[in-house]
Amino acid sequence: MRTAYKCRAYPTPEQAAVFNRTFGCVRLVWNKALAGRHAAFFQRGEKTPR
Repeated sequence: MRTAYKCRAYPTPEQAAVFNRTFGCVRLVWNKALAGRHAAFFQRGEKTPR
């Protein structure tokens, strides 16, 4: 059984800046990977490994 926990973080302004920069980079990498998967599937009909 999977259990989820919620917690609230109160970062300092410096920590918040690092989090924002980090998550911005992660979002960029995710979107590029997703675009590559879509291109492989729709243009070449290939299924990419999960």
